[in-house]
Amino acid sequence: MGRRSSPIERQRDRPDLSLLAGLGLALLVFFLSPYIWHGFGSPFGPDAPVYLWWMRVGGAQGLSVVGGRPGSPALMLTLAGALHLSPAAVVAGMECVLGTCVGLGSAALAKAAGAKRTGWILAGILGGTFAVFLAAGYLSNLTFAVAFLGAAAVLGERPSARSTIAAAGLLAGGGLSHPQFFILGSGILGTVAVWGYLVRSERGPRDEPARIFEAIFAAGLLVAAGVLAALAGPPHLAADTSRDAFLRRAGLAGPLRDAFRHRFFHEWRRYMEVVSIPLALFGLSRTRSSTAGRTLRAWVVVTAAGIPVGLLTGLFPAERLLTFAFAVPILAALGLTALTDRLRRKGMRVAVVCGLTAAMTVPAMWVWYGNDPWINDEPLREMTIANRLISATSPGTLIVFDIEPGFATPTFLVVLWANQIRASVPPERAGDVYFSLAPAAPNGDTSEERRRMSALAAAEIARAEAVAGPALRIQLLAFSGPAHAEPGAEHPGREIAPGVWAIGDAPVPAAAPTDPLLPSSGPGIALAALSMLALLMAAGYGWARSVIADHAWTVALSPAFGIAALTIAGLTSERFGVPLNGAVGPTVVALLAGGGGYVVRFVLKRRAGTDPAA
Repeated sequence: MGRRSSPIERQRDRPDLSLLAGLGLALLVFFLSPYIWHGFGSPFGPDAPVYLWWMRVGGAQGLSVVGGRPGSPALMLTLAGALHLSPAAVVAGMECVLGTCVGLGSAALAKAAGAKRTGWILAGILGGTFAVFLAAGYLSNLTFAVAFLGAAAVLGERPSARSTIAAAGLLAGGGLSHPQFFILGSGILGTVAVWGYLVRSERGPRDEPARIFEAIFAAGLLVAAGVLAALAGPPHLAADTSRDAFLRRAGLAGPLRDAFRHRFFHEWRRYMEVVSIPLALFGLSRTRSSTAGRTLRAWVVVTAAGIPVGLLTGLFPAERLLTFAFAVPILAALGLTALTDRLRRKGMRVAVVCGLTAAMTVPAMWVWYGNDPWINDEPLREMTIANRLISATSPGTLIVFDIEPGFATPTFLVVLWANQIRASVPPERAGDVYFSLAPAAPNGDTSEERRRMSALAAAEIARAEAVAGPALRIQLLAFSGPAHAEPGAEHPGREIAPGVWAIGDAPVPAAAPTDPLLPSSGPGIALAALSMLALLMAAGYGWARSVIADHAWTVALSPAFGIAALTIAGLTSERFGVPLNGAVGPTVVALLAGGGGYVVRFVLKRRAGTDPAA
């Protein structure tokens, strides 16, 4: 991808561009089809409510409120404001856009590793469909995956300062969305650098190990600076974003390790199909000795080495290494093409490719098409009424939601429901909201997790009431368990509206909610995804073209560059006082981030007198 493009080569580049466009369109349709077919208006995945309240609260109060992953809300707020999109449309659309971009990045990395046309097309298909395991809510992980694939492909370019700087920018943009996975990505690339050092007979100041370490070091400085900068401002809103986060906060190391092990042994066959593993192992032997080839091999090695560490120590969930192991589908594609190359008959080759590709993609498709939104109409109606009730109280009034799933170990549901409620309240009041849970279920059953969660919640509420006074308590039927849903069931307090009760001095609900959480629609999410993908490509094209000579592969990696540019620019601008809520600030950020790439390309082209990527 790194040579100067001659007119003849640019003419040959057109089939690749057409195939990449077809690949991207097919993946985007695949990801969007459940939303369009079923008319879903809310995003998939249990983590989706987290991104919704990160956007809403971060836009209203500043990115310092949302914690240690400032890149994701900065990127989504920039896209939402510049394109006039709702949070629900952005989160759902990003699931589809990022999955598509993973497919394009997988194709680019396979191409850099020496794959021929059939090989990188299959890598794009398999890598893109494999992204479903992160697309259902794990947007920070998926954002880093797109950036990492782009950085790995760019480092496969011919050695130059530009490719090193570009890789650092991509890694930094992705790392700001998920600093923990930045450590994993740095480990993979660090392994590549050490490997390259061992296999090179001649080394100089700009050889492969030096370039990779320079990119990691520069990206690490940017990520650290961004995370530290995001601490300035209103204090972080302490909230558990997952059951894992609660178990870690509560010091329940044993249940946390058990949860990690259970998920790994229960899910690993779904992530790694039986067919893909032998094909990937065969593909390992078919990768050429290059930076991209060594990246794929190192990715497998680090994943295999990290899994037992996670299982034994409980420091991280081992199954998340599997969901990030995009090297496996890429290598499986290379192995599949190498296998079919040995078949003489064309019909046999086509049958084997189609059959094995279907065997590796159908399970992922089954998983994706089986998704449903985690925020449904009835809970949303009740949460909107609660929003009206909170809007009628004075700022600083404590609001406590009584939650009761109705069974002994409700940790997952309590955290999920708490994040849904936090995403629906007036964004400026999110810090006033607390959640309570009884130490035992209505039937008397309990667990150590439940008792610890109940005690921690009670202590937090007591500390807050000591400062702000008695809280207004709210109970929603949707979050009260099956016992409370039975006809004639008793509820404490006063019924404000069907399914909503208030305990304490409750005011009359406001006539209208404050900035309510509204669902989108299937067509709305499709339009949001198309517009976001177009903006990411436009914002990243100038930066990508400054590094990559081939037009087709510039287009394929433009979204990754756009993600990095908008993330870094959005976070930097917000830290310097440019608000990311509304339309003006995000539009300015998008113009500066995208326009900067075209200015750089123009300057480099004028200096070189030719293609700046040459």
